[in-house]
Amino acid sequence: MATSNYNNGFIAAAEYGLNPEVHIYSAATKELVHSFPMDTTVKCIGMAFSRDGRYLLMVGGVPDFRLSIFDVENSKKLVMPETKLPCKPEEFLQVKFNPGNRNQFCVLSQTALFMFTVHPAYDVTERGEQKILGESFRLETSEYRDENPDLSFVKFVWDAYNHVHIATDMPLLIQVDPKSGKQVNQVSLSSKPACCTLTHKHMLVSLEEGLIQWLKLELPEAVIGDKDKSSQHIKVLDEVEQEFRLGMTIGETGEYEFIAHMHYSRSFK
Repeated sequence: MATSNYNNGFIAAAEYGLNPEVHIYSAATKELVHSFPMDTTVKCIGMAFSRDGRYLLMVGGVPDFRLSIFDVENSKKLVMPETKLPCKPEEFLQVKFNPGNRNQFCVLSQTALFMFTVHPAYDVTERGEQKILGESFRLETSEYRDENPDLSFVKFVWDAYNHVHIATDMPLLIQVDPKSGKQVNQVSLSSKPACCTLTHKHMLVSLEEGLIQWLKLELPEAVIGDKDKSSQHIKVLDEVEQEFRLGMTIGETGEYEFIAHMHYSRSFK
């Protein structure tokens, strides 16, 4: 399992085997920056950096399924209560940080979106009669499940206004406020979405029929004093401004090839 951070050029890779370690490298210098043991027995099944590269989130595999966070800047793991993967391991899909807040991340399963918020706390260690107050953290959780029991989630992307957009196994995109656990918008599509990503003006959606569509965004107006953007959100419209067809099929099956992963970069570096 591996992941990377586009802002600081870090690449993290987890070993597979008994008592695995994680190694963080600098892509620019190809030097090892950090190396530490994971809080799992055999392997890692999910990893993600926060947007600023400060935190590395890890999801342990069998038999632990434990969530842990490494503070890259201070070279230590966050001290927090043991937290397990909130879904069935076989239903786990993705984990991502909120791009605007390194203290929030979401875990996506086939049937639910789980949001975690990291809060500061205190850890008391007793040495004889002396009590030492140390830094620790706690996790606050909430979740979203769709009302349709036949609907499954596929992938998700955060936007800059703390909302999550979920691609489903139906011709549907769902927009969720993970803090409240409520759906705020949905967009009907011409076929099932394979993945999606956001630019400044569009939601790019790759469809299983071999199309990439640019869906127009309705951007919010700036509100003075709303620093956390709690009263603002992007709305994806069902208005296609541009589309591109790959025009390729898989062998003689007649099924279209489609893009399964997309990433948008401002600099294209």
